[in-house]
Amino acid sequence: MMLGFGVCLGATTLQAGDAMVSGPAVPGGHINLGKGVTLTNLQQDPMGGLAGQWTVKEIAFAELPPQAKVTLNFANGTLFGLAACNTYEAHIDVENGTFNLGPMTLNSDLCDSELMEAEVNFMRVLERSNRFEIATDGELTLFAQEFMMLKARR
Repeated sequence: MMLGFGVCLGATTLQAGDAMVSGPAVPGGHINLGKGVTLTNLQQDPMGGLAGQWTVKEIAFAELPPQAKVTLNFANGTLFGLAACNTYEAHIDVENGTFNLGPMTLNSDLCDSELMEAEVNFMRVLERSNRFEIATDGELTLFAQEFMMLKARR
């Protein structure tokens, strides 16, 4: 019998032949199968399910103009995207639903005042955020402690 295993988007999947069992993420990357058998070194998603592109739909404390395109892209320890006017990038460390951003770089192009204001608000919210949740419907929410800061979708 061949046993395959992997972790995807915070869930563990075990496959033995044609049977497959899924469950929550495995703390520490270990599964005890009983009778002294333990699977170890399961690869866990280092981005905690964040990997890929998200489009910001809502920013706390500010109106997001309909023409503003604001994105979050998570890949290989980097957060980057479009902040309404300019592109931005920062190193990100993700662990157990929390994250820390390194220094942010931002292009300095000008655009209309409404988009510039949206960009400033987005950057403030992003810099204050330190925790995330991905809902079962796929919505990403960033928080500063317990306060909702922004919502995004794939």
